[in-house]
Amino acid sequence: MTPKEKAQELVSKMEKDFQYFASKQIAIQHALIAVDEMLSNDGWSSNSNEWNTFKNYFEQVKDEINNL
Repeated sequence: MTPKEKAQELVSKMEKDFQYFASKQIAIQHALIAVDEMLSNDGWSSNSNEWNTFKNYFEQVKDEINNL
């Protein structure tokens, strides 16, 4: 899944969960919070290739969410 597709998926899920009382802007804010939590680096070795790949991907996802 591309970062753009992942960004759209996260925002769409947030919109669906908050459909009765939130705007798209609120859904975007919640998607950004979710990505920030994933990037908090809990339990990862900051020098590992897996962490760097994961981090780079979700940084791109975060950029795409900000572009929505």
